[in-house]
Amino acid sequence: MLKKVLILIGGIVFALKIQCMGLKASPAEFVLHDVVPGKFYNLYKEVNIRIKIYNEDDISHKYFIRTYKPKKVTKLMKGYDEISVEGWLKFDKYEIEIPPHRVGYVYPFLYIPEDEKYFNQHWCAMIGIIARPSSGVSLGVYLRVRIETQSKKRVKEKPDGMLAVVTSVIKFYGNGKKDITIYNNSPEKEEVKIYLLKDKKQIKRYLKHGFAPLDKNVKIKLPGKIVIEKNGREKFPISVNLKEVKRNQEGIIFFEGKNSINFLRVEILKKNGKN
Repeated sequence: MLKKVLILIGGIVFALKIQCMGLKASPAEFVLHDVVPGKFYNLYKEVNIRIKIYNEDDISHKYFIRTYKPKKVTKLMKGYDEISVEGWLKFDKYEIEIPPHRVGYVYPFLYIPEDEKYFNQHWCAMIGIIARPSSGVSLGVYLRVRIETQSKKRVKEKPDGMLAVVTSVIKFYGNGKKDITIYNNSPEKEEVKIYLLKDKKQIKRYLKHGFAPLDKNVKIKLPGKIVIEKNGREKFPISVNLKEVKRNQEGIIFFEGKNSINFLRVEILKKNGKN
């Protein structure tokens, strides 16, 4: 269920005050995991997410709400691609007038079309909240939304994205080896570097709720790099060796090519079961 795998990153995005306008909004960022293509999500009912817009000015203001592809306003977070269609992330209203020193609420909805190619995806979208004062000077803040669709081992068609991975999540309950397939959907041959994220500060942004970073006793064997022909695919194994699983842990493995970067999650679970 979406509710069980949501990570809500708190905080408020502040805007500079321009011509006595005070605007801020929250949450600054949120992450949705296991989004199923073909299912409609009311994010407030599912995971209690709504957009709060604070008007700290002494007069009323009208705000316009839009979904943007990230590259229009900021840099992409490593391993994520832009959401394919901005209209997949919708709202109950696209403009709202808020009295002075009051808070307004906007409710988001998400629908990814039902298509095999949309499984195993990592996307990013930006929610723009734009105020338009009478002088014509615009003021805006942007909230980041990360969307990770459900992991699926077998797909009936080539997955979306320049550098795609099947599957996007692999689980281990002990020692084992599993095969991963990387798709190069670009028009040229790619040499893809494969490596584990080790930076302790960075990994905190990627970890799912309820998971810790990998312990030192967890050893993951990777091929280092592979070459994939244009519009081709390559399969390779990921091996895990460990002594004991005392807590749920997660590692992030990047696949970096010339034209794109993707990643997968390696989950080490303490629950008994089969690989």
